[in-house]
Amino acid sequence: MKYFGTDGIRGIAYKELSLDLAYKVGESLGLFNIDKLVIGIDTRESSKDIRDSLIKGALKVGINVFDLGVIPTPGLILESYYRKSLGIMITASHNPYTDNGIKIVKFGYKIDDRDKQIIEDYIDGIITYSHKLDGKYTKEESNYINFLSSNIIRTKLNVAIDSANGAASSYVNIFDKMANVKYLSNNPDGKNINLNCGALHLENLINNMDGFDLGIAFDGDADRIMVVDDKKNVVDGDKLIYLFAKWFKKHDLLKKDGIVLTVMSNLGVINKLTLEGFNVILTNVGDQNVIDSMIKNEFNLGGENSGHIITPLSLTGDALLNAIILLTIIFEENKSLYELTKDIIMYPYKTINIRVKDKNVIKKEHIQNEVKKMKESFSNYGKIILRASGTEPLIRITVMHKDSNVVEESINYLVNLVNKEVI
Repeated sequence: MKYFGTDGIRGIAYKELSLDLAYKVGESLGLFNIDKLVIGIDTRESSKDIRDSLIKGALKVGINVFDLGVIPTPGLILESYYRKSLGIMITASHNPYTDNGIKIVKFGYKIDDRDKQIIEDYIDGIITYSHKLDGKYTKEESNYINFLSSNIIRTKLNVAIDSANGAASSYVNIFDKMANVKYLSNNPDGKNINLNCGALHLENLINNMDGFDLGIAFDGDADRIMVVDDKKNVVDGDKLIYLFAKWFKKHDLLKKDGIVLTVMSNLGVINKLTLEGFNVILTNVGDQNVIDSMIKNEFNLGGENSGHIITPLSLTGDALLNAIILLTIIFEENKSLYELTKDIIMYPYKTINIRVKDKNVIKKEHIQNEVKKMKESFSNYGKIILRASGTEPLIRITVMHKDSNVVEESINYLVNLVNKEVI
């Protein structure tokens, strides 16, 4: 794909992701014979401009646009599902404010490669079509807050919540109905989204945890959740999925006792789930890969260690909903988050990102051969993941092993190996 990455179209705002490109994407939607579009944005300063350009293109080709304003990605997806419409979220998720992106869904699900190719061919002028009459623009309130409210119960927990100065900022006050809450990074100014806060910068939350039962952090578009317990231990997506699996099974909501995880998931969690009788399937990194595997295997729980978790109650990773589920579990079990997760023995691991111009460097034969040898030596005691980022010009190297010394030695070796090709 020329414009689409693993999670929509993404790039530096006003450069790779220009207003003209956004306008063309809007026009291309007329090819889908669906006359409704719901659109939402996160809080970065370029989101309104990109949205407005895209809306102009969509209106020109006869699409009726419903503007939901600032909204988390899962809320936008839910609206697209219930309205049986196209949906677009303007966001670059966990990236810095200078980046932005266009996520496109149809009837609540990400568009497939065929649809992406149609949009790209229109952008490049390979295909054209006759425009319809102008569409109608409507600014509307989302029903997402009502959806979240329907899942809330009152607890006595003291909770710190980091909104990443992102899309969750306008919605997190719903937790006042559920717990005693302190809000962090909840004043977006267009430039501070994800800035030293949120799910990717947990030090902000950890430094504000004194006196709280747990801390919860979202990313910029609120489809990821990361958590800190009262002892300031990080509880990532893997551990949360373990808790969710047990809770949904207890309530007879887990299909086939099945869970989809990715190759990045910790071997400690995988082993724990397997020993407790759950059926675990591993897939490649990426929420769409997880969803595809869930559909194929008829499972209804899956996710990534990064905190993107799909549950029986959601269509996609929904960080606010997952926070509500977590608080409910802690309340029902009458145990602290630390007590609920202390028996999970996580394997040591380390990830290093290398910025590159050509991500194909990892496909070189001698690098692949070295990785293969190391994997064979690890046997069942560890794993190596060498992959190109789907959203940034990065190569990600992850090493996991039962022995932390092996982790350090192995990742340093691989980093040096790749750096020789990059320099």
